[in-house]
Order: sequence, then structure tokens, then C-alpha cells
Amino acid sequence: MTNKTNKVTIDTVAKQADVSKSTVSRYLNGKSNVISEDKRNRIKSAIEELNYKPNKLAQGLKSKTSGVIGCIVSNIGSPFSSILVKGINQECLKQGYQLILTDSEDNKENEKKAINNLIERSVDGLIINSTGENDEFILKLSNQGFPIVLADRPLSIPGKIDTVVTDNEESIEKALLYLKKVGYTKVGLFGIAMKENEVRRIRYYSFCKYEKKIFNSGETDSVYFYNDLDDCRKKVNHFVSNNITERVAILTINGGALLDVLKVIINSTGIKIGKELGICSFDNWGWADLVGPGITTITQNTWGVGLESARILFRKIHSDNNQEPTTKVLNNILEIRESTISL
Repeated sequence: MTNKTNKVTIDTVAKQADVSKSTVSRYLNGKSNVISEDKRNRIKSAIEELNYKPNKLAQGLKSKTSGVIGCIVSNIGSPFSSILVKGINQECLKQGYQLILTDSEDNKENEKKAINNLIERSVDGLIINSTGENDEFILKLSNQGFPIVLADRPLSIPGKIDTVVTDNEESIEKALLYLKKVGYTKVGLFGIAMKENEVRRIRYYSFCKYEKKIFNSGETDSVYFYNDLDDCRKKVNHFVSNNITERVAILTINGGALLDVLKVIINSTGIKIGKELGICSFDNWGWADLVGPGITTITQNTWGVGLESARILFRKIHSDNNQEPTTKVLNNILEIRESTISL
């Protein structure tokens, strides 16, 4: 037979800490800056001693918040997404928030359905790694006052939403200048079809701009977008065979494209990476230095994109949702490895 214990309530905590119920309420709702240090310490000790668990639903009803934010990623199977979400969740833990994660599978309908479902669940805000195909809908929600931050992929249409990205254009320029410096005379850009993906579009236009400037070449024989692995194989072979008098390198548009190109080169062509063909890519998912001679990468601060996106969203939720939207750009790092060796 067990002894019946009294339910611990906010009144119990207030009595033990020798403060008012309203003071405990302010402490629990994150307004401890208006409470003296002595009272904060007494409340904290009372909560720990009594093992008090606040009623999150009741707190949310009083503060008109749910204590939950939503995040929609375009491909949950990508290492990019898992790193991004870890950064977001780091700030959620700090803020005492829960995170609901949804995968759009880079599909317009899935993304729109996910946005509506999360709003119906009364999330306090959204972080979206968007498909680029619902931008008008997302912009409308933001303009209506719903807190939204775009992570990595900016709007593909005119308008303003708080966005966190990395320096794609400058990174392309740095990579091409480096490849020129170490003796490559022809560079091809490889990637999966762009669709409405604004990041791929920015990288494509940046490549065309700087490839023409640095190598005095043109888009028609330097850019290869493919539909599947077999198409990638054909285009890698075409690029190499059509430039046999050049010292050639491939720049892949993201980590997924890098995997495809490596599969083609390792399994089908027999070309030696570094000596016969230079390889450089966006994204370093932790294995770039383990493949062949090691792959030169434009390493993005993906974790930082997630963290900063969450910080901006919480500022919007708690105080600054009427501020003019901004775009924060984080720096990338060009990490040189043996896949782009000097002559």
C-alpha cells in the first residue's frame, strides 16, 4: 500500500519559496529578469525540491503561446537536413521549446500541407527549408504576421522574409580562382535539375558569371544538369571526352551531386581523382577527407544556419515580429584537399 501524496501546484511552490504565486508565474514564463536574484534562487530550489512539473498547456493558454515551433525540411534523408535541425534544436532546448519536424520530400503539395497542418497545431512559428514552389503562400503568411524564417533557401520571388543563408556567390568565385591558380584550365558545373530551388539557381548564375570572367568560357559547354545517375554518367563522360586537351575539374552544386559524380567516376570511368580530374564540391558532410585522396569542399556552416534561424524566430515570437525582415549571410570555408592538386 502506497501513501497518497498531495499534488504539487504553483501555490505549493510559492509557499515553499515564500513568494507570491504571480512571482512564480513570472519565473515560469521566462520573465525572471524582473525578479530579484534571491527570489529566483528560492523559486528554483523549491521547484527542484518539490519536483514540480509546470503544466505547459495551461502556461500556453495564459501566454497565448504553445511552446512549440515547426520546422519543414526539403529532404530529411540528406545529411544537410540533420545538421540544420541539430542547430535549430540547440536553440529550442535553450528556450524551453519543443520542435515538430516535417519532411516535404521537396514536393510542393507536401510542403503546403505541412505548413497548414503545423499552423493548425498552433505552433508559435515556422522555420522552412523550402521547395521554392510555395513562396507566394509563405510570403502571404509572413506578411499577415505569422513568424517565419527561411533557412538556407531564400525566396525565389520579390518580397522579404527573414532568411539565413551562406555566401554562395563569393564561395563560387573563391573556388574558381583557386582551381585556376593550381593549373586547371576547364571547369564544369554538375548538379541535379534546378526546379525552383533558389540556392541552386544562385550557384548556377554565380558559376556562369565567374567561370566566364576567370576561364573565359561559356555556359553551353560548362554546365551539366542531369536527371538521374545514368544521365550523370553520360554527362561526365561527355565533359571529359570533349576536353581532352584541357586540365579539367568538376565543381558539384551540392553534396548530393558530389555523391552521384563520385559513383560515376569510381564505378564507371576509372579516372584518377586529382591527377586526371579535379573534384570540388559544396557541402562537407563529414566524409570528404575519407574518399580517394580527399575531396576539396566549400564547407557551409549548416549548423550555424539552423541555430541562427531559430534565434531569429524566437526574437520574432517574443518581441520583434514587426521589425523589417533581414537576410543574414554566414561565411563558407574552402577546404583544400588532394582532389584538386597543383601541377
